[in-house]
Formats: sequence, structure tokens, C-alpha cells
Amino acid sequence: MSQLGMVPGLPGMRTPLSATPRIIFKQIDVKTNLARGKIIDGANARDTSNSVAPYVLQAGTLMGKITSSGLYGASVIGTVSGALSASATSITTSAAAVTEVVRRIGSSGTITLTGPPVASGVVRQLPVVFSAATGTTITITAPGVNEVQTMAFSNSPVGTFTLTGTDSAGLTQTTAPITYNGTAATLVSNMNTALNAAFGTSGIVAAGSAVTAITLTFSGSGYTSTPQPLMLVGSNEMTAGNISIVRTTAGVDGRFISGSLIGWNDGSQVPISFISDDPPTGVMVVSTDLSTSLSVPFPYLPVAGVVIATNLLPVWPSDPSLQAWIFAQLNTYGKFIPDYGY
Repeated sequence: MSQLGMVPGLPGMRTPLSATPRIIFKQIDVKTNLARGKIIDGANARDTSNSVAPYVLQAGTLMGKITSSGLYGASVIGTVSGALSASATSITTSAAAVTEVVRRIGSSGTITLTGPPVASGVVRQLPVVFSAATGTTITITAPGVNEVQTMAFSNSPVGTFTLTGTDSAGLTQTTAPITYNGTAATLVSNMNTALNAAFGTSGIVAAGSAVTAITLTFSGSGYTSTPQPLMLVGSNEMTAGNISIVRTTAGVDGRFISGSLIGWNDGSQVPISFISDDPPTGVMVVSTDLSTSLSVPFPYLPVAGVVIATNLLPVWPSDPSLQAWIFAQLNTYGKFIPDYGY
């Protein structure tokens, strides 16, 4: 269809401009929008699924609120191509998404990944630091973090103790009695012998040069880059002294499924609404000469209705848990019912 509106410049023949309308609401008579007055921050809003004109936010573009300004920005840059391991140091995505990262943030900074670690798993958002973005690759710091717990022995302990925790299969295991020794190296050796037997070789590694700070690092296969319950200390066989244990570094599961969302780290990564299909041709967020980003009114901010879910942008995910997460966020303030075309 022809794009309506004032065309700048002198009279004459021009290259035709066209727009593809998108329908978001299943029933146009059952939809609700907030009154006008909301503002889109044009500098922080692009539709990377719009290959011709990313500065036009197509109907269905997910939008969130930027914490510092209260203005609205696009929630999603793009999606992760291929599953991401906890130790991954790069993300592959579309060239358009990489271009937008550089435009909006620069060659380094922080983005947010949204998705479950495994298919149909629990969706969470994780800030990820990146150091370069070029082509279709974003170079990142590995998102996974190993759990570290620290033990302190005090008041001249005497006797043996045990450690109880969860193994890589999710089963509770307890070490054989561990003999305390005031020499840190000997104590660490005694602990590692018992930990290897109960939790697998080098699954949980004890280390330290002082008995007041012996660390337990969950770094072996089945333990690395995952949250862990605090280990329990059995000290009934101690005839003197005290033992304490605290979590000093919480484990973080850095895995993400293929199709996880790449977003910002300014608050807008949480979608709370979307560009309405009124008008169905989208919202332009740059000047008519395309040189300057502009803050523009958010027309008809949707808050309720039956939504054709697969038309939400930039890419509707295939994972059911991620689909449910998006609508859970939209329904924090609104009441949207997804229609999947059943």
C-alpha cells in the first residue's frame, strides 16, 4: 500500500515508498489502549526485523521502559543463533542486531540475555558484558559463574567432620569423616580426598593457605556454572573448635537455548507493551531526512486485547517457556490474551 502523509521536498516524481501493514489484535473491537502522552525514545528504538527501514517500528515491536528516563525503547535487539554454553565467549546473531548494538551502545558494554538454560526451562534475564561486536558476532565474557563456598575453622578444632551436599545427579552425598589438621595444606589434602570420593574427582575442589579461609569451588563436570545449595558441615565428632561455611560466590547457570532474546540493560529489556496496529504501518523514529533520531509520541499504547502472538516482533520464539514469559511481562500492567492460531 502507499504510505500516507506529507512528502517533503519539491513537486516531482519520486521513488515510491511502500509499507506493509501488520495486524496484531485478533479482534479490533476488543482491545484497549492508554490515552496519549507516552513517549518513545527514538535514539533507543529500532526494529531489527525491518530490513528496509529499521527506524520504522513495525506493529508488534515489543517495547519496554528505560529506567533512567521513563521513555519507551525497543525491548529486543535480536535472538541467539544456536545454543549458548555457560563458558561461551561469543554470541552469533543477525548482522542487523550487531549493527544495532554498536549504534545504541558502542563497541563494548553490557547487554541482557533472556531465555531458559534448556528447552521449556525457567526463563531468566542475565546481564552479559561484551567487548566487541562485528559482522554477526558479539564477543562476550562467559556468562556462567562457578559457585564458591568458604569454610573457616577457629578455636583450635580437634577431631573429624563431614561435608554433605548435592552431587551432579541431584542426589545427597556425605563425605567420609575428614580429619582436621592445623596445617592448611594437610587439611586441604584431607578434604579433597574425601570430596573426590563422594562427589567425583575434582567435582568440588578445596583450596586455601589459611585454615580460616578454605574455599570449596564447584568446578568439575556437572557442577560448573550452576547454582549450588550451601554444603552442610557435620561436626559432631569434633571435640573442640568451631567450623563455619558461607557462600562467597553464587553459581550462575550461563546456558541459553537457541532463540533466546538479546536485549538492552537499561530497563527496556523487559517488554511491557508493543507498537499497536493502529496505524498498521508502524511508527517512524527519525527525521524525514533519516539523519537524526527523534523522540516521538507513543500512539495508542496497548494495555489489553486478544493478540496474534506470532506477529509480535522482532522474532516470535518457538520455546513455550519463553512465549509464556513474554506474555507474563506484558500482563504485569496489561491484560493480553495470546492467540496462536489454533
